[in-house]
Amino acid sequence: MKIHSITSLISLPFVIAAFYYGYLTFVLDDPNTFIYFFIVILITIILHVFFPQIDYYWYSKHPQRLQDKEQEILRLTSTYYNSLSEEDKKIFENRVYIFMRAKEFKWVREEQKNLPIDMKLIIAANAIQLTLRKEDFLYDKYDYYFAYNHPFPTPEMQFLHSVEVNHEDKMAIFNIEYLMQAQNVNNKIFNIGLFAFAEIFLKLNSKITLSSIDKNQFWHDMEKVSGISRDSVINHIGYEPSSLYPVMITIFFMFPKSFEALFPKRFEEFSNVFLKK
Repeated sequence: MKIHSITSLISLPFVIAAFYYGYLTFVLDDPNTFIYFFIVILITIILHVFFPQIDYYWYSKHPQRLQDKEQEILRLTSTYYNSLSEEDKKIFENRVYIFMRAKEFKWVREEQKNLPIDMKLIIAANAIQLTLRKEDFLYDKYDYYFAYNHPFPTPEMQFLHSVEVNHEDKMAIFNIEYLMQAQNVNNKIFNIGLFAFAEIFLKLNSKITLSSIDKNQFWHDMEKVSGISRDSVINHIGYEPSSLYPVMITIFFMFPKSFEALFPKRFEEFSNVFLKK
């Protein structure tokens, strides 16, 4: 049996104690037990507030493998996962496991619901693909991920689009249909998940200096690597991105062999940033 949250396990006796001392204090009217009630309630609140950090520490020290059905999803959808050594797959799975439990995921339908596990897994796998070799792999403070079944408008971008990173609120929003379709690289669909996490990564690592992009040649070069046209990329994002680096990083991860063959210097640059510790 897998423990889904070590913090929940730790919290259980304190929750039971809170009910016990609450009964003594408020039902049996025993004033001497109020201090114990207050202490266990305080501990329970602290555990709830800091559960991501506690779980992160525990799972870092006690690595977890994904369940068989989750591993199967990765095998079917992630060429990156399939390219890893067995040892790296263990690290990848543990980090995906931690990411899924450290972040909040919501499915925006008629009302917000928890996102199904396969969708959480895809978002987490895209995130960890960029940070597998990094010590800080959790995209600090970017803790909220929302999914629609269709393109969506937001107060910041009042037109239909399929991916958005809100750096002020530290969250990302996806059209989950496009994101799921893009997991099969043979579909030639631009991966909006990698795109969003590339944007977040660059924001969090602003000291990284990348060589300049030839804007006049950029879209021609990216289509040469991927077979995905500028119009297709913009159609799947929903707008023309202000920075081209997240687009290029996405193509780098989606089509590494053709990227290396056509642009070896840029491939080496991105490899130094993303693929080396």
